[in-house]
Amino acid sequence: MAALSAGRHPALTGDSPDQVFRVPPDGLLSPCVACYTAAKRTYDAPMSMRPLPAEPHEERSSIWSLPARLRMRYREAAAERPDEEINLRVLTSFVGTFATVRIITHGIRGNWLPLKNIELGGKRGSHPLHIHHLVWGILTLTGCGYMTLLRSEHRWRRWLALPYGAGAALTFDEFALWLRLEDDYWSSQGRASVDAVVLLSAVFGMAVAAPSFWQRIFDEVVKTASPARLSGKIRKSTTQSA
Repeated sequence: MAALSAGRHPALTGDSPDQVFRVPPDGLLSPCVACYTAAKRTYDAPMSMRPLPAEPHEERSSIWSLPARLRMRYREAAAERPDEEINLRVLTSFVGTFATVRIITHGIRGNWLPLKNIELGGKRGSHPLHIHHLVWGILTLTGCGYMTLLRSEHRWRRWLALPYGAGAALTFDEFALWLRLEDDYWSSQGRASVDAVVLLSAVFGMAVAAPSFWQRIFDEVVKTASPARLSGKIRKSTTQSA
């Protein structure tokens, strides 16, 4: 280090680098050289020859624990996205009520359900007054709207979401009565197609209204092992223990 200590640079003085810089002993240099060589060899190697990182082993869960895990995921999604939970509850109630009303109505008209329409009067030869489920839907929506004006807490809105969705389904199921105050929506062609379109639209709406919840549900279902796989594991462990 004589040239550096004297303030000289090898490019200016003409000294060789060996005369200016002292090479450390082999015992100190060999670990650095080994690390550099290994890193350069890994960098220069093609992608197909590089070792892949070890993937974590994902343990499959039992199918019997799926309902409990779905409930836990639902509570997590509800805590993170409360508005999505309200949308999901409204649409779930709408789909369930609409499908139930369609089945009951078809059963009454087809005489394969022991149910009758709600009618008033008609005992003295007069035409009975048929109470459509549209009426119950309007009353339900009116009550939910008024309750929402009185209480605005999130807990209150969660419980009102269910009757609100049911009331909307009862009301929209007899949409023909909104414009023409006659019970003629059964005579229209393609009533079954209209029912299918409404149900399918509501199901798609459920998926769009709560994407974080359905993503958690999908993750739990994917992590669930099939019963055949679980029985094979149990049989294998029993054989090994025997």
